[in-house]
Amino acid sequence: MLIKYLPENMQRIKEFSYIMKTQSDEINYISAAIGKILNNSFAAYADESEVGLYRWEKIFGITGMSGKTAEERRREIICRLSDFLPYTHNALEAVILSLYKPMGVTNVRISANYDKYILSILFFLEMEPYYHEIERLLERWAPANLLTEIIIIYRRHRALKKETHKQLGVRTHRYLKKEGNVERSFT
Repeated sequence: MLIKYLPENMQRIKEFSYIMKTQSDEINYISAAIGKILNNSFAAYADESEVGLYRWEKIFGITGMSGKTAEERRREIICRLSDFLPYTHNALEAVILSLYKPMGVTNVRISANYDKYILSILFFLEMEPYYHEIERLLERWAPANLLTEIIIIYRRHRALKKETHKQLGVRTHRYLKKEGNVERSFT
């Protein structure tokens, strides 16, 4: 309330109390509007309004995002914002982890064989829906002289070996390969 900014003797006057209460409501409305403008200035906090995510998509020429959630749209915008050169192995790993950590991705392995000009990214099955996003990120980030490969790590034999053949026989190959708990270690 604004009344606390008045001297004590003026705070006791009824008219000033009503004036300050009315102005407080207006100040709160203006403050909320300013907060919204500030949030929409940053892609990580933008809402779905015309001055929020839509504006960022227009700036970067991103189309075809109508069926996606706000979080997916925001991640695509942040991915475009994070385009900077030069490419470094650590920077690429940091960008991938920062973009996908909210989805629970904490284990990504990036390896480069510079003798054969190959850059490999290994990630677990939960990242499969983001395969194309990572592919686009690599097209923009990786040096043109490197071939890029994205490898999805499915369930491994050791994750299944505690089950018997009879237990495995009732499941499909797709289930065994993709569903259930995925072992989260590159060892």
